[in-house]
Amino acid sequence: MVMVTDRFVRLPFKTTQLFLFIAVIVGAGMVNIVTLYHTHRYMGIFDRSLVGYHSIQRLHSELETSVTNLRLYVHRREESHREAFTNSRVKLDRLFSEVLRYNLTGIAASFELRAIDNGLKAYFEVGDRAVHGASANDPGHYQVLMRAERISDFVFIYIQRLMHIRLSEGLETHAVLRGHARAMGAGALFGILAMGVLLMLFLIVFTRRITRPVRKLAAAAYRMAHGELDIGEVVVSSVEEIDVLAEAFNRMNRNINSLVNDLKDKSALERKLHREELKNVRMERSLEHARFQQLQAQINPHFLFNSLNAISRAALFEHAAESARLIQSLAQLLRHSLGTRSSMSPLDRELQIVREYVRIQEYRFRERLKFELLCDPDLQEVQVPCFSIQPLVENAVQHGIEPLESGGEVRVRVRRRNGRVGISVEDSGTGMTTEQLNTVFEPAQGADDAQATGIGLANVRERLCLMYHDQARFEIRSEVQVGTTVIIEIPELSVPIE
Repeated sequence: MVMVTDRFVRLPFKTTQLFLFIAVIVGAGMVNIVTLYHTHRYMGIFDRSLVGYHSIQRLHSELETSVTNLRLYVHRREESHREAFTNSRVKLDRLFSEVLRYNLTGIAASFELRAIDNGLKAYFEVGDRAVHGASANDPGHYQVLMRAERISDFVFIYIQRLMHIRLSEGLETHAVLRGHARAMGAGALFGILAMGVLLMLFLIVFTRRITRPVRKLAAAAYRMAHGELDIGEVVVSSVEEIDVLAEAFNRMNRNINSLVNDLKDKSALERKLHREELKNVRMERSLEHARFQQLQAQINPHFLFNSLNAISRAALFEHAAESARLIQSLAQLLRHSLGTRSSMSPLDRELQIVREYVRIQEYRFRERLKFELLCDPDLQEVQVPCFSIQPLVENAVQHGIEPLESGGEVRVRVRRRNGRVGISVEDSGTGMTTEQLNTVFEPAQGADDAQATGIGLANVRERLCLMYHDQARFEIRSEVQVGTTVIIEIPELSVPIE
């Protein structure tokens, strides 16, 4: 059992990571919040100063426009200049209110603002008299105009003084803001450095708290890997996951020691069982070979019976030529059946046997049976199991074509597919239902020789399994009133299997 020697509270690794993540996020968030607050505050002060400068400049420009309109009206008597002068009063009042709102920042500025206000009132009062005098053709209206222009000159001087005062204040404000910005940047940098140092210290302590027990476990595992099983309990204290790992390691060490002792006790028994198993394997191989030979010898004489019936009918209705040809085909079948001792045969020989069998059946069925054989020329010498194709053709003829009054077609195709030999036997006969397909490999109960399927589908499939194991493929596809297709795929062999 793992011993605990640390007095600190052991937390899970993910909990420690979560605390670290929260601390980093909170610290960074606080630094960002303080920085954003002061930045927003300084930007507000700077924006207010810019708006104040702009309002003073607009007041100056509007006053110049008003004086120009007043002068033009007095000289030209155009009503548009009079309206422009009259409207300028409203604009200047609005602009002065804006200047007052953004530039009332000290005693000096308030004096200049009061002077501007009084100057504007006096300017419009004298300007109105100049307008009325010009409208009434009063000879003294030019003198009144000159007085209004002198008043406007004083107002311009007050506006320029106000601008100078605000610029001086702006310079002082800028110096103060720049100092605050530097202090804020230094504080943010110090905060980031402090967080980095604290984070680094935490990571060093946390990493050592994890790596030291891991190195201890790794050293113990290295000793176990080199055969030193009696290493005792590994005592560590770290995060919860490392403690669980150490406990599992100690339990594994105890189990391995127990298993090694059990293996030593069972070693002699296993050697004895191994010798018995070798004997059983040899016996199984012998039984497998005997079973294959038995399946190889299970040739049902049903097709011979049908062939003899066809030959007898030919002998009755012909002189002898057709009978001789049928007898010759039957002799080829018997010679191949009785003369083959090996379990393998060249594909060319197997296809020849299929042709001989079909020749007999074509005479029997006449125009009711159509046969087609397609084979890649370079597959003639490939080795295939004996009587692995003829039983499939026989099954297609007797169980697919024979029940049909109109007959049908049987097609055999042999092709190479990715280094394997594919053989398909397809008929256009009666086909089979799903229930018949499920029971096609079951042994027939009470079936006589006339109802059997020659060597049969089950025989061919079992021989393929015994010879090729899981490298062979045997598949049946069938549909009622459409036909049946039997597909075989086996490895391509150029020499027979001994």
